[in-house]
Amino acid sequence: MVGCAVDERIVPIAAVMAVAILSVVSLASADSIPVYDYVLINTFPHDVNAFTQGLVYHNGFLYEGTGLFSGSSLRKVVLETGEVLFRYNLVSVYFGEGVTIYDDLIYQLTWLNNVGFVYVETDSFELIDTFSYPTQGWGLTHDDTSLIMSDGTDKLYFLDPVTFEEINRVHVTADGSPIDQINELEYIHGHIYANILNSDFIAIIKPETGVVVAWLDLTGILSAEHPAAPPGPLNGIAFDPDSVRLFVTGKRWPSLFEIYVDPLNCGVDGPCDGEDDRPEAATLSQSRPNPFTLASSFTYTISSDATSPVHVTVHDATGRLVRTLVNQVQGPGSYNATWDGTDREGNPVASGVYFYHLKWNGQSVTRRTVLLR
Repeated sequence: MVGCAVDERIVPIAAVMAVAILSVVSLASADSIPVYDYVLINTFPHDVNAFTQGLVYHNGFLYEGTGLFSGSSLRKVVLETGEVLFRYNLVSVYFGEGVTIYDDLIYQLTWLNNVGFVYVETDSFELIDTFSYPTQGWGLTHDDTSLIMSDGTDKLYFLDPVTFEEINRVHVTADGSPIDQINELEYIHGHIYANILNSDFIAIIKPETGVVVAWLDLTGILSAEHPAAPPGPLNGIAFDPDSVRLFVTGKRWPSLFEIYVDPLNCGVDGPCDGEDDRPEAATLSQSRPNPFTLASSFTYTISSDATSPVHVTVHDATGRLVRTLVNQVQGPGSYNATWDGTDREGNPVASGVYFYHLKWNGQSVTRRTVLLR
């Protein structure tokens, strides 16, 4: 089946996978676990020959691992154009899998060979080491201290990034039921985002317990942009922490998408309205509606008298000041503010991600909003 357009892992168990997908949809519909929709922010070109198995955003570029026997590779890709700057082709016996970058070293798994590769980036990719693991290799990401690997079951393995010894493992569950077929991984804001093979759902997992605390439902994201495109599996999650951007794609998809989802802004462990578990002297709520087209409003609270003025400003994704909404001394209480999507001269600004910022009495709080024209 060399060169086939279908993931070789799923052909013999198609009927079983159909049941598994229905189970994921059922669990994602449970009232106890929130399900988040997405907002499409940008669409970028993606190589339709890339059988995406791993995806990372690092220092302004995408690093993509592709699969298939006699067709696996590691690539450095220009986000905006999809151009492959350079690639390292794996030997034909290897089926490439998940990719992550930890301390400037690039790690890549293989599916059945129980071996992973370590690269450094020079003028291209230089293979400097290999490591072994006893299971299949599927997805790969990392937290501050460990590599985190999936193997297609309900398990996540935490590996020492130097010795590659297993130091912990968790079983992934949703409402007490195991979730297997865990595929490509990304670590974002203290949670693991995981593709579930052959579904349109991404699980957001608490790494300490393996509990699914939220779902992302990406149903229709490919067909909305490419109605004639074949429905290849969703697989590929990359996060840009500096600009707070989330990218997704799939196996041989013609596009890579930047999307907005609420957990990037307000997390999944608490309410999404700006409240916090501990009282603070100044609070800032999440704007509503978000995303917005005409105007978005929010509240902020000052809990005590102070002589310093309240500053409420709006900035773009580069940090540039777009608009000052409030600049005055205010007493304790709750206040409302509205941004109409214009700059300091009253001109409409472009669609995109913006940040509104409250600064008062030595404190600062920032929230994120999305403008769609």
